[in-house]
Amino acid sequence: MKKENAMKLDRAEFLERVEQDEVLACELLGIFQTDSAAHGESLHAAVLAGNLEAVRNGAHAFKGMLANLSANPAAAAAARLELLAKEGKSEELATAWQVFDAELSSVLVEVNHLLAGAPQ
Repeated sequence: MKKENAMKLDRAEFLERVEQDEVLACELLGIFQTDSAAHGESLHAAVLAGNLEAVRNGAHAFKGMLANLSANPAAAAAARLELLAKEGKSEELATAWQVFDAELSSVLVEVNHLLAGAPQ
């Protein structure tokens, strides 16, 4: 079993958000799992292109999705990307993207594990 501090999702907080409804929790995790790939690719393309408006919008969307899952470190990394884009700091986007991408990847691994162990 993983140590609590190694987890990228605060499972207790997430279950509180969905009023302990594990079926709803699995549905939300599945939607996130499906949607995150396309959104992540779009956000990365915006970072590479230096499209500040698209970075801001994409990071803002991720921030909300991740906060809803109680994936707080990843939500904070998305918030950082959003802020940099809002402030026009395009030279800092690549580094912030790397941090966000690593956090997002870790969240997706955990989501995959949670869904794999979910009752069908």
